[in-house]
Amino acid sequence: MCHTQSLGSVTINNHHPQPFRVLPLKSSSLDQYFLCTNNSLLNRFTSLAIISAYVMKYVIRNGVSFSNPIKDVISVCEFEVNLKNIASGRAERASWPNKEVFTWQRAAKQIARMPTVDMHLLPDPDPELDTDRVKKSEWLIVIGEYNTPSRCIMLPYDGMYGGFLCYYHGVHYDVSGRIRRGSVRTNLEVPDYVFIDDNTVVIGRKKNPIKF
Repeated sequence: MCHTQSLGSVTINNHHPQPFRVLPLKSSSLDQYFLCTNNSLLNRFTSLAIISAYVMKYVIRNGVSFSNPIKDVISVCEFEVNLKNIASGRAERASWPNKEVFTWQRAAKQIARMPTVDMHLLPDPDPELDTDRVKKSEWLIVIGEYNTPSRCIMLPYDGMYGGFLCYYHGVHYDVSGRIRRGSVRTNLEVPDYVFIDDNTVVIGRKKNPIKF
């Protein structure tokens, strides 16, 4: 119940005050902005953590793979030569890798000439005996090129010594692949290879794998 009293020109209303109520706070537009921003940052951090985990897993997995080459990678550096297809006195040419490799079955008369070569006449600063360059006396395996600005074309059983001849550079080698005449002073390189049986050689392999 309200009572009204008039005091001159002033009117006073006496009434019972309304009970105090706590009104729910409404989020302002600024609050909404921070809420959305925080959610966005949380999503970004979560995504970054997931991506980082995958990247770390990839690096670790591939790091192990690099330190342990798979069989397919190793096979690129090796290849087999069937020796039964090479006649006596003839050579087979193959590419390995980006180089020419000659596998030559030397005839008995060619092998017989090697011990008679005067080692002091060999131009290579580190001359080699024929027996140091082969694993089986009848089989010579060499890389048929050397380091020059232009790639040479090597021809077998040709030249002044019946070994290899590079027409482009005028370089002559004997049947052991040793330099004998020309501007080059190094022998033809002997690659790594192993005989896995009497009829097969694997070029590019240092030794046969151990079998358990």
